[in-house]
Amino acid sequence: TVNGPHLHIGVQQARGTDHLLHRLAGGISLLTINQAKKLLCRKQVSIKEVAQELNFPEQFTFRKYFKLYTGVSPKEYKLKHTKV
Repeated sequence: TVNGPHLHIGVQQARGTDHLLHRLAGGISLLTINQAKKLLCRKQVSIKEVAQELNFPEQFTFRKYFKLYTGVSPKEYKLKHTKV
């Protein structure tokens, strides 16, 4: 039988794990976005190549992910930040 205090500890542990996983996922997302930004700044690298390099299944998925985290599409970012 699980009583109140044990149940509360179990819920706290589960929340802590979820919070840790959420923070870890956020860190991975930030690393992915930062890598994408670096790659997009290269003139000779296409958006499709960036998506493939970062293991996105499709360019469309990468575009949605990038725009979600940056507020601009990969194309807009590339046009603004491409180094000559």
